[in-house]
Amino acid sequence: MTIDASLAKRPLPSFSEWLDQRNDGKRAEGYDDFKALSDLAARTILQSDSNLPVNQASFLRLWQGLCLATVELCNIEHAKKVPLDIIVASLPRAMACGAIYAFASVMAEDAPLRDIAKVLTEEFRFAAKAAADDLMEKST
Repeated sequence: MTIDASLAKRPLPSFSEWLDQRNDGKRAEGYDDFKALSDLAARTILQSDSNLPVNQASFLRLWQGLCLATVELCNIEHAKKVPLDIIVASLPRAMACGAIYAFASVMAEDAPLRDIAKVLTEEFRFAAKAAADDLMEKST
């Protein structure tokens, strides 16, 4: 599947541009309080993907793009007084929709989207549990 020609004419905004359009360019209140996460994000962004195997390089590039964006979006929702149970349900749903549509933009039109959705679901589940274990281990 390819991106529709009419959509391709309008480039996607950068995350900074998107914030300017949606949130007056303001970071969510308390964003700077997340020093450990800020440090992780900064160190991640500075990492080079050269000399990494293709799967690790791809993960790094995708993580670099998502790392700050998802934290910022969660903090924006929190600042808007959205209850945490709604954020925790909405975030993965939004990410899953984004993942399918983004992946569809690089796939063949006849690709088995339900099979791709299953792979995304399984990988999301694995990574979410691994990240939770890592965070819990570091907090003890």
